[in-house]
Amino acid sequence: MTKSGIYQIRNLVNGKVYIGSTINLNKRKLKHFNLLKNNKHDNSHLQSSFNKHSEQNFIFEVIEEVQEKTNLIEREQFYLDALKPEYNICKIAGNTLGTKRSVETKMKMSEAQKGEKHHFFGKNHSKEAKQKMSESKKDKHLSEETKQKISQSNCGNHHSEETKQKMSEAFKGEKSLSAKLTWEKVNDIREKYKTGKFSYAKLAKEYGVSPSAVQYIIENRTWKYSPNNMLLSF
Repeated sequence: MTKSGIYQIRNLVNGKVYIGSTINLNKRKLKHFNLLKNNKHDNSHLQSSFNKHSEQNFIFEVIEEVQEKTNLIEREQFYLDALKPEYNICKIAGNTLGTKRSVETKMKMSEAQKGEKHHFFGKNHSKEAKQKMSESKKDKHLSEETKQKISQSNCGNHHSEETKQKMSEAFKGEKSLSAKLTWEKVNDIREKYKTGKFSYAKLAKEYGVSPSAVQYIIENRTWKYSPNNMLLSF
């Protein structure tokens, strides 16, 4: 069965990694190592390190299986931000560095993903598919260093007491996000996300907020309680 997801190529000597996403993990692994062994990889940093440390010191690891392919770029960006991979020349997910497409090609790609032409148009996830999506987000067999980096990326910065107070006031209930959201909308966001059909980006666009604001709501970092209870600040 073809699996899609986020992966990393890790150097066992120095711990440095390369992060990527793909709709076919097995095929991508073979492609990477074939290019590296033939000294033809387009990532000069990774190729140079591979030449220096040899093949046996590099491993391909799956960080997260992503069932919904439209969420690949969003999840890749999460790990690029979290792990800060040393071998990635560009830290923007989905960037086709060194690939030039004509305007005509870009238009064709755009049209191919619109409306009824989209691969998921008119479809719904089965209960089995939703369960697999949930299971795919559970921890994989990652190195302790990788887990530590992900954990550290979720820790906040050390703000002054004054800054913390301002952040707290700005994110309380319906005062948050310039009053763009209400409790009813927040509950809608959480319910829609549970269906597996909506990404942070899609929900952010629908409700007129940033993807990070949606992420905070889903992770229960803001809008933590019902309007009848006290709302915890940061």
